[in-house]
Amino acid sequence: MPVDPTIADLVANNDDFSALLKALTAADLVDVFTNRSASLTVFAPTNDGFLHLAVTLGYWVRHPTLEGAFDHIVGALTRLGDGDPIPLLTRILTYHVLPGVVTTKELAGETVTTLEGGELRVQPWLRLVDRAPARRFNPKIMPGDVRAANGIVHVIDGVLLPLPVCPAYKEHYCRRTHRELDPVKCRCVRRRGGGRI
Repeated sequence: MPVDPTIADLVANNDDFSALLKALTAADLVDVFTNRSASLTVFAPTNDGFLHLAVTLGYWVRHPTLEGAFDHIVGALTRLGDGDPIPLLTRILTYHVLPGVVTTKELAGETVTTLEGGELRVQPWLRLVDRAPARRFNPKIMPGDVRAANGIVHVIDGVLLPLPVCPAYKEHYCRRTHRELDPVKCRCVRRRGGGRI
């Protein structure tokens, strides 16, 4: 690793960020984090965070793999993005970035605006509240600010979502109870016409 690593160097040289690196590469965003003149704060989800997102989106297998989880996430984004996962992937990744350098101490208890344009609330105990309130799990900032030549990295244990995404288990629950899912409110409602399918 270089003596004065960029954010991209930190991500590329840490095996726990291999899914993040794969996502940044797919969205053609690696150069943004290589630019030494940039000043950015990045919430970097670990591989476990990507696995957790895949499970939330319905990746229920006996022996999960990071490769399978990533493919499942891309498939879900393809369905949500009308056939093209890249715009949604880019939106999700830029939701993990703040302009300027902001330390953990400065973040606690604040609401910040991301590069994606959406707001992100940081609870005083460092849980991040994104735009997917139906999730049971809010990602947490891990201890320690990781300094880079072009900003700061906060390691987080989950992937942040800039749009409401209803967990896959909710749809299965609604089906089992002979109701349909209202994806906006992420709750089960009576089927139109009242009959079972």
